Amino acid sequence: MDIENGRREKKMDNSLTLKRRFFSLKTLLSFLLAFAIIYLLVTRMDTTRVLSVIAGTNVLIYTLGFIIYYAAFPLRGLRFRTMLGNNGCSVPAGDLTRIIFISWFANCVVPAKLGDLFRAFLVKRKYCHPFANTVGTIFAERVFDLFVLYILIGASGLIAFQGIMPTTVMIILQTGFILLAVIMAVLVFMRFFSTRFLAWFPDKVRAAYQKFLTGTMSSFRRSWQLAGLTALIWFLEGSSFYMVSLAIGIDLSFVRVIFIGLVSAMLTALPITPAGLGFVETAKVGMLMFFNVDRNVALSAALIDRVINYWSLLIFGFIVYMTTEQGRLAKEVESHESDDNHSYVQ
Repeated sequence: MDIENGRREKKMDNSLTLKRRFFSLKTLLSFLLAFAIIYLLVTRMDTTRVLSVIAGTNVLIYTLGFIIYYAAFPLRGLRFRTMLGNNGCSVPAGDLTRIIFISWFANCVVPAKLGDLFRAFLVKRKYCHPFANTVGTIFAERVFDLFVLYILIGASGLIAFQGIMPTTVMIILQTGFILLAVIMAVLVFMRFFSTRFLAWFPDKVRAAYQKFLTGTMSSFRRSWQLAGLTALIWFLEGSSFYMVSLAIGIDLSFVRVIFIGLVSAMLTALPITPAGLGFVETAKVGMLMFFNVDRNVALSAALIDRVINYWSLLIFGFIVYMTTEQGRLAKEVESHESDDNHSYVQ
């Protein structure tokens, strides 16, 4: 009975990891940094002008930006289902869309992309798919994201700047190229050489790594289908920002706005603040000003765009999390307590 209770307590403790992480000192410091950056950004602008621009937002076009952004989540669920299917795990795309949505909510409240690990835990808890295997699948998903995003940024940048890249943009592209080269080197090492070094590690570590390796490498099957889905996902995210720019009257070409949206999307991967909070807003303002957009209009665009892809995720993600995963946890606790009471009576 003690062993069973220990397992139950461990399971419940794992389920509450998100709550524990949110109230950690590291998370608090990351939010303080993010809000400090946003505060410095806002106080350097004409807040009256910014509020006036936001008040004049075309609600219909802005709502379309909302719809386009959230339309990418079912595609993310479909892509995740395909990659898990490559690993022999059959999961409904709808369930995975919900799990991904919750993981994005988690990434909005804790730094270092811990929401991805939470996603792997949810898959393990509901579908009994190995945690390390799912982490490998998510790692492969991130590789697809970076490769396709880099290609789209390069292509849109060439068109936006008519083949003559500014120095700053070239630095961004060169940094991205180095990052991709490092990732490719890591994948080659994992595929052909990593197992030779595992002999020095305990059996549990070797077993977990083997699952991670299998999850990663198997996920790259159906690459063209996955690349197509990934390109469509990023296109929708960039198009959402284009709708936001139209809603407040920014007169920039579609390609230029897509370029800005995609470059700033890369910053959400920064492990310093939750979902790149503070850094993304600053990058959007800077790049819009580079294209001669008024600084106050640029800040307005950045702020209302983050309402879509950050603050609304906090609200809707919290609702989904509390009504599904947290609700299930409560039922599990109630069920465990009921079982223990019956055992005691018997």
